[in-house]
Amino acid sequence: DYTAQFNYVFIFVAVVVIILLIGCMQKADKDYGQLFSKIKTVFLKLKHSIIAESGENQAEVLKVKVTPTPHFNKFMRNICPILLTAVIIFDIANSAITVQGEKLPKSNITSFAKVTDTVQPYADEYAVPEDDFYRMEASSGWTFNPGLLWGYNGMNLYSSVLNARTYNLLKDLGNGVYARNVSTVYNTKSPVLNSMFSVKYILNRDHNYSAFGMTEVSQNSDCDVYENQYVLPIAFAVSDNMLNWSHSDKNLGLDEQNSFFNSAVGSKVDVYQKITRPQIQSDSQAQFMNYTVEKSGHIFLQQNTAGTLSAFINDGSEISIDNGYERVKYIGYCKIGDTIKIALKNADIIAGGVDLYRFDENKFLNSIGKLRQNTLDVTY
Repeated sequence: DYTAQFNYVFIFVAVVVIILLIGCMQKADKDYGQLFSKIKTVFLKLKHSIIAESGENQAEVLKVKVTPTPHFNKFMRNICPILLTAVIIFDIANSAITVQGEKLPKSNITSFAKVTDTVQPYADEYAVPEDDFYRMEASSGWTFNPGLLWGYNGMNLYSSVLNARTYNLLKDLGNGVYARNVSTVYNTKSPVLNSMFSVKYILNRDHNYSAFGMTEVSQNSDCDVYENQYVLPIAFAVSDNMLNWSHSDKNLGLDEQNSFFNSAVGSKVDVYQKITRPQIQSDSQAQFMNYTVEKSGHIFLQQNTAGTLSAFINDGSEISIDNGYERVKYIGYCKIGDTIKIALKNADIIAGGVDLYRFDENKFLNSIGKLRQNTLDVTY
């Protein structure tokens, strides 16, 4: 509010003025004696002219001796620190009294405590043993910092000190962004990322999680646990091509994952294969795309739009896509003849548009097999 702004301006100006005064007083007494002498001389000359006009004895006036004022300088050097301290103490006390007098909102941690009671036992049960390393992650909107809250090695992070290079890498690989530059929302349904980043377990609570390579190992009313059958260890040898690989924001996620995986394997495998883009149609309510599946497989959507985006398989339940941060979305396993409808309501299709990709399981499994042969023993 304006009162607070005024307080901050006042304290700032007061501190600056006092510091300047203290700095000035650190100079030689002679300099300031001359300064005050000059000031006094001005007043004396003024008085001299007045006396001359009045006819008084000018000789008496000129007998006045102009002297430096060291006592004044000493006084200022002593009093300025005291004034500065007093101003700071006053401002702190005033702020404390103001805060105490206001009704501040309080956080309700009931839901947080409930989620913690739910997740913590599973995070502890599947914790990494001392002689191993892997990651786990929470899916389906637990929180943006589950690993930090519940003490496991994770991929999600919301932090003002998030490394910029890490942020850009994960974003370019198709992970979500909740808050620009300070957050990454891990895509738990990407087979490439789950394997390459050693994500072994996924904790999920909405009971409809599915992803290639993930097997349910624990089913409960409050949380299900899935295990990655193709997780890679903490260290494994990759192709020399990885030395020259660099990510780019010109790719939208799946293309970048292809590039990343190809560099590790050492050949162009492209496990995500782009499907011919359907023509965009329009009706009175929205733009939409219809695609009839020609080959069974896991279908992913990659998008770069602004607006409302949804997908439907065989006109079934809606698959909502938050295009604020979900650039890559797993649509599901589709069979030959299934129809995928993508609705773009009030959408502004940007460069890159909307594309569908089919995940090639055989290419992926062959590549993972090669990488697993190159695993390394790590001691620490």
